Amino acid sequence: TLYLQMYHKGGRGSVEGNQIRSTLPYIRTDIPIVVIFRALGFVADRDIIEHVVYDLTDGEMMDLFRPSLEEASVIQRQDIALDFIGRRGSARD
Repeated sequence: TLYLQMYHKGGRGSVEGNQIRSTLPYIRTDIPIVVIFRALGFVADRDIIEHVVYDLTDGEMMDLFRPSLEEASVIQRQDIALDFIGRRGSARD
């Protein structure tokens, strides 16, 4: 089961506000949605925005999505995104 959540300012952990994160099966922590898109091969910010924000002229929606892009700005390649997610996976016996 996949869950998406938007955290507001003052949310749990180190989340600063308005980031969209996802809970994935077998992954111990929430993963930023932008990292998931990068792991799926959508590396460019514009590609990700086009899949999330349908109307690119909608300034309010773009402003709401900006913190999610900023949170994942350190992960710019698919292999790094996959590694980021994999390191948070549950150890199997």
